[in-house]
Amino acid sequence: MTMSRKSRYIPAPTPDNEDHRLKALYDLDILDTEPEDNFDEITQLVAELCGVPIALVSLIDKDRQWFKSSCGLDATQTGRAESFCGHAILKDQLFEVPDTLEDERFAENPLVTGGPQIRFYAGMPLIDDNGFAYGTLCVIDTKPKLLNELQRSQLMRLAKMVVRFMKMRRERQQSEDRFAEIQMQVDQFPAAIISCDETGRLKNFNSLARQWHGVDPLRIPPEQWSEYFDLYESDGKTLLALDKIPLRRAYMGHNVKNEEIIIKAKGQPLRRVKCFGSPFLNHSGELKGAVINMIDVTHQVQNQQFMKAVIDASLDVAIIATDTEGLITLFNSGAEKLLGYASDEMVDKQTPAVFHDLDEIIAHSNEIKQKTGHDVQGFEVFVDAAKQGKSEICNWTYICKDGRRRQVRLSVSALFDDAMNINGFLGMAVDVTEQIEAEKFAALAIERFQGAFNASGFGIALVSLKGEWLEVNDSICQMFGYSAEQLKKLTFQELTHPDDLDEDLALLEQLVNGDITSYRLQKRYFRSDGTVFFGNLAVSLVRDEDGMPLHFVSQINDVTAEIEAQNRINENESRLNSLFQLSPIGILLSDLTMEHFFQANPSLLAPSGYSNEEFLALDHATLTPKDYAKVDQKAMSELQETGQYPPYEKEFFRKDGSRYPVRLQGFLITDGESNQRVWSFIQDISEEKATQQLKNSFVSTVSHELRTPLTSIKGALELIHGGVLGEIPVSMQEMINVAFNNTYRLSHLVNDLLDFEKLVAGKMHLNIKEVSIVPILKKAINDMKGYANTYQVSIEYEGVDSGFVSADEQRLLQVVNNLLSNACKYSHPNGTVRVIANVHESGELVVEIVDQGKGIPKPFRKHIFERFAQADSSDTRRVKGTGLGLAICREIIEQMGGVIGYESEEGEGSNFWFRVPVKIPNSRKNERHKLRILHVEDDEHILMLIKAELDPFYDILQAQDLHQANALLRGYDFDLILLDLKLPDGHGISLWESLQVSQPLVPIIVVSGYEIPQEMAMSVSGIVSKKQLSSRVLTSKITRLFSNEKEQI
Repeated sequence: MTMSRKSRYIPAPTPDNEDHRLKALYDLDILDTEPEDNFDEITQLVAELCGVPIALVSLIDKDRQWFKSSCGLDATQTGRAESFCGHAILKDQLFEVPDTLEDERFAENPLVTGGPQIRFYAGMPLIDDNGFAYGTLCVIDTKPKLLNELQRSQLMRLAKMVVRFMKMRRERQQSEDRFAEIQMQVDQFPAAIISCDETGRLKNFNSLARQWHGVDPLRIPPEQWSEYFDLYESDGKTLLALDKIPLRRAYMGHNVKNEEIIIKAKGQPLRRVKCFGSPFLNHSGELKGAVINMIDVTHQVQNQQFMKAVIDASLDVAIIATDTEGLITLFNSGAEKLLGYASDEMVDKQTPAVFHDLDEIIAHSNEIKQKTGHDVQGFEVFVDAAKQGKSEICNWTYICKDGRRRQVRLSVSALFDDAMNINGFLGMAVDVTEQIEAEKFAALAIERFQGAFNASGFGIALVSLKGEWLEVNDSICQMFGYSAEQLKKLTFQELTHPDDLDEDLALLEQLVNGDITSYRLQKRYFRSDGTVFFGNLAVSLVRDEDGMPLHFVSQINDVTAEIEAQNRINENESRLNSLFQLSPIGILLSDLTMEHFFQANPSLLAPSGYSNEEFLALDHATLTPKDYAKVDQKAMSELQETGQYPPYEKEFFRKDGSRYPVRLQGFLITDGESNQRVWSFIQDISEEKATQQLKNSFVSTVSHELRTPLTSIKGALELIHGGVLGEIPVSMQEMINVAFNNTYRLSHLVNDLLDFEKLVAGKMHLNIKEVSIVPILKKAINDMKGYANTYQVSIEYEGVDSGFVSADEQRLLQVVNNLLSNACKYSHPNGTVRVIANVHESGELVVEIVDQGKGIPKPFRKHIFERFAQADSSDTRRVKGTGLGLAICREIIEQMGGVIGYESEEGEGSNFWFRVPVKIPNSRKNERHKLRILHVEDDEHILMLIKAELDPFYDILQAQDLHQANALLRGYDFDLILLDLKLPDGHGISLWESLQVSQPLVPIIVVSGYEIPQEMAMSVSGIVSKKQLSSRVLTSKITRLFSNEKEQI
């Protein structure tokens, strides 16, 4: 099984030496091999030592980690991207993760959030002598932990043992390969070769020896060899005595050279053979057996004549003879063809060194020295074996006259004179360059096919002409839900949906007949549980060398999920299109520049007077009056920077040239062809504007019309209530009181309405002068005592004894009275309202009205300074009021050049504060040399980073929590606020909510690593991820922001 899930996590980077590391891993030839006991014993041991349920020998392939051994885990591999071992191989020391949920690299890794639920990991890299990390020996637990020093030490030692095992395994494989090659060469040797083992018993016959004797070596005692194998002395009559048998003599320690015997095997011609051999000793000098080479010299003269004819006629075999010193004495036509030299250039003039690679000769020399201990140089390298009576076949590189290099298989034999003394050497070379390349290509092709077949995510199968499954890979087994054995007992016809079978069979018939070379078909199959899945089938036919059909190659890709997803997409598109057409809000799809319109729904077209075709032929500039160019430019900047632009209002032209107001917002998308498109939601707010205007006119008219009769009624009631018209009967007094109190409330409402109308219209005259703040505050407190008593609330003053501000004294008193009135109304009985006046560190005088009430509900905070806004607007509300007080307070304070704000926590009361200038304002912002920025962030590193980046250009004040931020906001004017969301004493959203209503013109840029609520994202001036801080994105955004503000000014 494999483990794979999609999730967000941090994959390990690729090592710098990845290509060399992978080559070292692949040279081990260990991937996808069967389990082996020595590796399994280590994982079991390390699991016990470390007290964990899971231990692995994990090897990091290009795109996966594969487990050579696993203890406690059924999986055989995972993707490399989610592997812990991919991180571990980056260093040459133990890599330990005590708790994955506390490590951002792994907290959301699918191997942590899903099976096998990794909570602890420790891995020691498996590093070879060249420093390449194959993978790790690692331990895993499903709960956090730490290894002790002994466990770490044992894990590191066992990792080194794993590396040694892998190295020994590869060396063993190489030895087996070399042995197989040597065995093949021995079988091809032109002499008969026999050997015995260390006990003296027969061990091996090469093919020629088996041919001569007609049998394989048998476990018979040496005393019976002569009789069983028909071995005679050179007279052909006397059976060889035991001490004269050449193999026995070699075993007894003699060097056998040129000893002649007769072999008269049954059914075989008589053979006269020359024997050469010696004992075989290991590196410690211990006897390990003996080897004898036997050369048939029965018809030596005939063989020599035959050889001469072969030499003269052969073009495909290069035959070269030399004397004992290496001087070439024979250079046949095959040699001329292969090497490009003429015979006259070589015979009696050159040695084989002229066409051999010197480095290769040195390498063979070193190899002989390692094997035999003899120092063999130059020409002797080629003939060393032949001089010992051995005939060997070796691979060599021939360098042709034109510089080409050819690979040959060279057999060298000794040539003997009549006295059987060596008088030269004969070499026979066959050009195998193309064969070797073909073998490499074939092996690579097989390896690639096998790897692709087994590892493919597609189902691949070889299918007989009758429809039987011959070979199937894991993917196709998982697709159908059968094991390979079960699937091979079925036919594809049995698993095909009957409605799709005829078409498939018809295509197969065309394929077999040669009408088509392959075909593709989407069809349905049955799984083992009876369910149906859709598969994309691709089929080709394999034919033999005569063109006869052998079997089909089928590839199946399960596309059920894609088909179902496409069906859902089609359904969603249908629903979305219905929503698009029926939406009461106008919707427009355009390009990024808004110069080209692609789609417009009926709600967008209706107020414009254009048809769909006419509207799509327009662009945004044609629809928009030039008055809105700057706000449009700001929206486009936001769109390009953040992918969306927040709601704003403007006007569109109708077809008849008239204008109508709209509110629009939108976001950026990328379509399937990587084109950037903009969805804009455009609402016709003509009725909304008309309603608002009507409401304002109505309130203004009613307020003015009510004031005169209300004044008369109030005056009359005051006269009656004061007893001017005589004593009021007791039964009437209560009703008079009710009328008087409600007339007072109505009069207060009308005054508030008229005041607010004047403030908004800029018609209220303010007498700004330097006034003492403390007497105003104490007068307000004194005026409110009676009102406070009705709510059982006390009012206390604390702060400075004196202080002067620039303000309208009466209007400032009105603000304090309104704030005190609210504080009393919303306080709990027996509560205390505090009036605090202090000089801030900025030099400004800040007044705070703090109550102990229930605080401001979160849903109401965004409306707190709006007119007629009340937290409880029901008919049964406990606290009565007009809902205009705070709106009037903000208008008065702002028109005096001040700032008003609030801080509140539900259940803990509220703090309303304001400040007005300590002197008559005169372009206060221009008094500062730098624009002032408040940065709210709890991470000291980020505070330092941003201050270093912005400090040369701006005045930066920093706050590490909400409390510090609110304290600074009470005393300073800021041109920009940089806001983090997650703070130690609360969420940055609460600060944003307060600023939205108290200082809406101050731009805010959110600098955070967390997801931002949509409402907030649509209203702030910018968003910068903390990951972008190093790229000066923040500086660029601030520069553009202030540049836009200057343009608008």
